[in-house]
Amino acid sequence: MPFALIPDGFKLQKITKAQESAVNAKRRHDDVIALLNNPETVSSAVTLILAYLTAQAAKSAVQDLKDLGATISDEVEDQFTKKRDVGAPVGVSFEQILDEGLKRLGKLI
Repeated sequence: MPFALIPDGFKLQKITKAQESAVNAKRRHDDVIALLNNPETVSSAVTLILAYLTAQAAKSAVQDLKDLGATISDEVEDQFTKKRDVGAPVGVSFEQILDEGLKRLGKLI
């Protein structure tokens, strides 16, 4: 049987699998509440979401201009679609970075 600190008085005792599952669920819940109560979490999430939406809007605007017949240089188009080296061992696009950030943020919440 595993041991755990039970929140009721924080005493160490042997617990069953069901109790272990309940303790783990409570700890996860407490971690999420602590994360959401942190003011930096909200500002980071808003910044990340706004950056993602801005990148998507800019990419859409370039495509809309091309559909209307405007001449868009490859250099301008590459600013939104080209993969870049951002210190990672392989080149990644800005959109991939934002997607990964949103995915990781979703795992925390």
